[in-house]
Amino acid sequence: MGKKNTSYTASYKLKVISFTEQFGNHAVEREFGILKSSMRYWRKQKEVLRNTKIDSRAFRGPKAGKYRALEDELLTYFEELRNNGIAVTHDMLQLHARELAKSHNISDNEFKAS
Repeated sequence: MGKKNTSYTASYKLKVISFTEQFGNHAVEREFGILKSSMRYWRKQKEVLRNTKIDSRAFRGPKAGKYRALEDELLTYFEELRNNGIAVTHDMLQLHARELAKSHNISDNEFKAS
């Protein structure tokens, strides 16, 4: 029978990272039963874990999108239309987002206007 997947809180991961920095990955595997590969991954995430809620068990990436400047421009476009009393549809935003992506030299394969 395979090993059951386990999730750990951010505070626990930080505690284990601290232990690793003192004693090394092999000691963590013996002491906590955590794979060295998981430990290496957690160490790469150290700064992100510090900025995460301590009881959080999962980090699913940044909440902001991949193209921050494009999102800001799209928001400005949306606000201008709404301030002028124009109804804004999902299709309008998608079309404008695609136009902005082209102006930012972002390929169609890379950008999904969802």
